[in-house]
Amino acid sequence: VGVALDLKEPKIKQAPNDTSLDPLEAQNALTSVINYDGMLVGDRIIVRLTGAPGTPAAGSHTTEPWPVTTVGPQEIPLAVSVLAFNLAKSITLDYTVTRGTQDPKESRIRALAVSPIAQSDLPGP
Repeated sequence: VGVALDLKEPKIKQAPNDTSLDPLEAQNALTSVINYDGMLVGDRIIVRLTGAPGTPAAGSHTTEPWPVTTVGPQEIPLAVSVLAFNLAKSITLDYTVTRGTQDPKESRIRALAVSPIAQSDLPGP
């Protein structure tokens, strides 16, 4: 009998307040942090970042399956390039966990507001 997994909302390491993401904090890396009760070595995690409705395909990103090799928070890299398509918009983040041959289980969804980049934050000519 399998344990029911409680797949909490994913987090973004560069968005410590869990509600908004400053793209300047994620210029070099965009990292999802996945942690859930009942994690086992061998679980496979797929993280999905979805851009706002109407965003081009390049504004969303789905990772390759990430194998859990050590139980604990999993830091799974995402494509930084998606943020350029989502400035001043809302993105959603979720993940699935596949264990053995079972059907994937879906996590709860986290919505994040991506901040705009102010003109003053851009490098000069």
